[in-house]
Amino acid sequence: MGKVILRLMQLVCISLILSCSDKKLLPSQKNFVCDDCLTFKTYILNNWALDSAGYFHFKNAPVCEGPDYVKTGFRYTGLMGHKCFKGQTVDSIIYYLGQPSVKINNRFDYYMNAKCQGKARGDKPNIPGCIRLQVYFDEDKKVVGVGGMTRE
Repeated sequence: MGKVILRLMQLVCISLILSCSDKKLLPSQKNFVCDDCLTFKTYILNNWALDSAGYFHFKNAPVCEGPDYVKTGFRYTGLMGHKCFKGQTVDSIIYYLGQPSVKINNRFDYYMNAKCQGKARGDKPNIPGCIRLQVYFDEDKKVVGVGGMTRE
């Protein structure tokens, strides 16, 4: 099961990297390092928040986020999270992201909207309209991938 999840996350991350590889930075962003893990982790610590209703959100978009991104930090976190959180422990993820909305097998889900509530079907990620950040772990409870999912 863990190897299947790992392979699926690898495929998702490869497709994300390929889709973002030709992204053009704005002139003011040319000197900013988007792929630096220290910058990413600082961004998460300063911008990932839990609102009063119990949903997670990004307070600000990443500085390096271009106009082709939705201004939430969601894609940036999915892409950089795989690189920067890979191999981290469960405790490390809780330090950066907080307690997850739900723990399912080898996955943490951080719900970002109300549509995530009450429709989960076990380990299946199909929740119509749900936007969430997901962190996947292997059998040793080490991060193998970070991503997000929404279903309409």
